[in-house]
Amino acid sequence: MHSNSKSESYAAAGVDITAGYKAVELMKKHIARTVCRRAERSMVALQDQTSVEYLNVLSKYLFHLALFLNQVEGVDEIIL
Repeated sequence: MHSNSKSESYAAAGVDITAGYKAVELMKKHIARTVCRRAERSMVALQDQTSVEYLNVLSKYLFHLALFLNQVEGVDEIIL
């Protein structure tokens, strides 16, 4: 069995599996921000103010970067 046989089977059935990969790529931007926020909360617990300030700025940057990149990609943000 070829390694591409599954992909070929999906394509023959009219299923676009690349859409799932694109969704994962779009989510990675927000995951990076989430991990940064978690690290920021850990630094608050350790009372490391310098790290807290740095991580706060970094997480804001990652948030705005994700918004910008999604806008460039033509992806609508879902606001809850």
